[in-house]
Amino acid sequence: MSQNNNEFQDEYDSIAGIEEDKDEEKIFEPFNPADVDIITKTEVISQLLGRIERSYTRDASASVNLAPDFQRNSGIWKLEKKSQLIESILLGIPLPMFYVSATRTGEWDVVDGIQRLSILRDFLLGEGYIDSVKMEKTDESLKGKGFKLKGLEFLRQFEGKSFKELPNKQQDDIRDCNVLVTIIRSGTPSKVKFNIFKRINTGGMPLTNQEVRHALNQGSAATFLKELVGFPEFNMATTGSISDTRMEGRELILRVLASLLFGHSFPNAKVDIEHTLNEAMYALNIIGGTPEKSKEEIMEYNKYSFEELSLIFKNGMIRSHFLFGKHAFRKSFGLERRTQINKALFETWVVSLGLLAEEDWTTITTRKDSFLDSYNNLRTDARFTSSVGNQSYTSAFIIDRYENIRNIILSTIKG
Repeated sequence: MSQNNNEFQDEYDSIAGIEEDKDEEKIFEPFNPADVDIITKTEVISQLLGRIERSYTRDASASVNLAPDFQRNSGIWKLEKKSQLIESILLGIPLPMFYVSATRTGEWDVVDGIQRLSILRDFLLGEGYIDSVKMEKTDESLKGKGFKLKGLEFLRQFEGKSFKELPNKQQDDIRDCNVLVTIIRSGTPSKVKFNIFKRINTGGMPLTNQEVRHALNQGSAATFLKELVGFPEFNMATTGSISDTRMEGRELILRVLASLLFGHSFPNAKVDIEHTLNEAMYALNIIGGTPEKSKEEIMEYNKYSFEELSLIFKNGMIRSHFLFGKHAFRKSFGLERRTQINKALFETWVVSLGLLAEEDWTTITTRKDSFLDSYNNLRTDARFTSSVGNQSYTSAFIIDRYENIRNIILSTIKG
């Protein structure tokens, strides 16, 4: 690689992605162990497949939700590895435990074991059969015509066979195989569920915190975040530097939505950001009309509609890009070397600029230089620096951060 290419790579590495914050991993308010409501039960694979099949029908009760978004993002197993999982079952090797979260209506949201269940679905049912179920034209002749086994180590006589082509005994061995499923019951508080899954989430490719939230809050919240992260305005304002393969972009956007929904005043000195983001997912599901919510819950979170949240978010992106260009949401400024996106700045600028009335925004555009001079001066303030750094999750500094930026906006408008 040439020297110029090395310099380009160094520049890209310094600006791509999002700044890390170690405080996110801390628990500031430990939960009550009495709130943990878990059972472990034995199921056979045929029962699990029945639940998975129901998830593609109109009657999704007692179904299994495989949360396909992050199942794809986390990397698909190669055919040889899929085949060896099936071979392990035929050899009588126990499968690792599955972990699921039960909803009020009896569905299971899977967090640990998604890939294994997806492989069982693809082999025992097959893509063609699943498609026929989705279209409400179930074709039983397609059932079992999934992928063909490849790269078997011991049972090479079954090489190249689909499930339907296996002898009856082997088909029965797979269907009747016992598996252990740990179920976190629906009455368990969301904060407890999230922490439990973080503790057991230690596999070869552990899920990110946002992937766990995604699994525990299937519905309109997950769909809405996927829509927002795909906005061209988001890609423009972040200069395409944020990858969403592990839902990093969605978590960043969720911080904005949490601030819009809950405000930025907190009762405790140190803010448990993970709990706040979990609650934001729950609130978004309510706003989006996810069923089984009480009238009181719906009224509590009825501050914004998805359409209004989308507009605020889009305005925040466009306006931040106009003011800061390639330095939007970063600690860098002007001719300085560009740094990574800062979570606190992203949240605060998107909320503050996104909520501005059009008339006030027009005024700021005509006084852009004055606005940027004021902000550049603020960057040298030690307290502001702390509010977007190691104190960004301290309640007092969150309030300071918003007030400082609000003051710059108001002083620019007033001239």
